[in-house]
Amino acid sequence: MIQALFSRVSFFRQRAVALFYRADQLKADYGERRERWNQVIAEHKMDQQKGTSTSSAGGA
Repeated sequence: MIQALFSRVSFFRQRAVALFYRADQLKADYGERRERWNQVIAEHKMDQQKGTSTSSAGGA
């Protein structure tokens, strides 16, 4: 009976550790995606500025 209790406690402990690890991994992945997305937006804005200045000079 005690062996079964220890088995259950061990099982729940492993599940809790796995869930906390998953949450940490999701936060890390979110941070990386947000950083890449901000970089893409910055590059897009730079391309727009270059395109706008080139097209306005060429169109006039």
